[in-house]
Amino acid sequence: MAGSARPLTPWTIVVGLLVAGLGAVVAMFPLAAAATILAVFALVVPDYGAAIVIVLAWLACAAGFVVAIVAGVRGRAWSRILLAVMAVVAGVLSVLASQVPVGSIIVVVAVVLLWLVPSRWWFAARADHAARTKAGAALPPAAGGFDA
Repeated sequence: MAGSARPLTPWTIVVGLLVAGLGAVVAMFPLAAAATILAVFALVVPDYGAAIVIVLAWLACAAGFVVAIVAGVRGRAWSRILLAVMAVVAGVLSVLASQVPVGSIIVVVAVVLLWLVPSRWWFAARADHAARTKAGAALPPAAGGFDA
């Protein structure tokens, strides 16, 4: 069946997700540096609260980026929104850590690529393909014939 084939992935999706991964790694560096510095200083001056908050923020951002990128690979349209939110959160945390939010800017470029027309069509086609596959799996198997 021609209608049941998975849609081909446009270059905007491939490049967008690769750029999002690169941007996520770059965005996580300032937070990792801040967490490391606070963890080292927490050994000398017991201020564990700030170190724990920074480490938890880093883990939450890393998890959010991973979830968004994996969901994007799987064709989930909400992954674009999560990537945009994660870019803003990582950017704000980078600015609070006195860093330039370069990684967040890279992720925003990726989000723009994921919202271009070929990308939107691909996400819509993937959702349609998933719905058709799910509907086809719910049908009972065809009977081989009548034994009357």
